[in-house]
Amino acid sequence: MGAEIKRAVRVGLKSAVITLPLGALTALAIIFFPHAVQWVVWGIKWIAIVFGAFFVFMAVTIIVMSDIVPRVQRRKWRGRAEPASEDFRNWLMAQIRTLRSLDFFKADKELSDEALFEKLMARITDEYGDELTELRVRPCMVGALDEERVLIQDMEDDGCLNEDGWVEFIRNWARISRGAFRPENIEARLDADETRAEVRFDAGGRRHTLVFKVDGDWLDFTFADKLDPFVADAGFRYEVERSDHGQCSFLVVINDEEAKRLRTEAGWNV
Repeated sequence: MGAEIKRAVRVGLKSAVITLPLGALTALAIIFFPHAVQWVVWGIKWIAIVFGAFFVFMAVTIIVMSDIVPRVQRRKWRGRAEPASEDFRNWLMAQIRTLRSLDFFKADKELSDEALFEKLMARITDEYGDELTELRVRPCMVGALDEERVLIQDMEDDGCLNEDGWVEFIRNWARISRGAFRPENIEARLDADETRAEVRFDAGGRRHTLVFKVDGDWLDFTFADKLDPFVADAGFRYEVERSDHGQCSFLVVINDEEAKRLRTEAGWNV
């Protein structure tokens, strides 16, 4: 016990040796320099403000530049061959020729394959920057550059939760039908519990009703099957290629022969 007391006394004395002079200096500073404490507080405050502003500035700069730099680079690369390898350019040209033979890009029918290549290359570069590879740009993404033939359908869409959204779905699905599906007087009704959507429209001289299951803002995965009867007389069907990443799907209207060629010549999964 005596040893412990001695140790405690030694620690106390060491602490006193340090704290007493500091306390004395502080007391003298307050007596002879009454504003010293205020100056110290003022200095600490402004140091904090300056450093805070600096860190905010750096954070904003990083966020802004992370968006601006890629866009500036994309503008710089637009229409130029350098970002894409020769293999990718050959692959894209083959895609274009196959798709054009299947009635894609009819709005650009006056363009040569080479001119259409440059137009699509600019759009792809603007979207994907310098990461131009067949793994990055899938075949269906090239087809989706023709918005009259391919619809990029987000399977999680707020439109599922309102009647106007369902009307817009029908219009979009009709747009890519190659004229086979022409709905008019479209009306939609969503059940009070938002678990069922009923869509009515005129097509082929008749009034039709389609019922879709609603699961929050997720689109009913059977929607394409419900549309097939409206394009069947033209020999077409709706095909959905689901994305490997995210929740988007690619919707296209094709016949059996076109589906075969898209699979074998273009690498689609339809």
